[in-house]
Amino acid sequence: MAGLRGEARGGAGVGAQTRVRAQTQAQAQAQAEIPRDTLALYVEMRERDIYFLETIVKGYDGIAHVRRDWLMRNGRRFVKILVPPGLMDEVLAILKRARRYIPIGEIRTEL
Repeated sequence: MAGLRGEARGGAGVGAQTRVRAQTQAQAQAQAEIPRDTLALYVEMRERDIYFLETIVKGYDGIAHVRRDWLMRNGRRFVKILVPPGLMDEVLAILKRARRYIPIGEIRTEL
């Protein structure tokens, strides 16, 4: 029985490693496919609100991509949002509406 338990745990670990590798490969492929004319917005906000904002943006299929990595500038935290050409006004409108629910600070096009 002890051997079976060890094998079960090992199998789950291998599966988890495979999933992580697949996710990493998918992320690398997605980054490679970002069109050169994609615009970037830098939005000042709290770390704990990023997932809420990401969920809102995902509700608008394909309108933008919220990156989960942070950029720190002068002690302020910014999240990067990738915006396809022609959709900047819509994304800014979404951010304006999101301000009713989460604190969003300065919005920049460059850092």
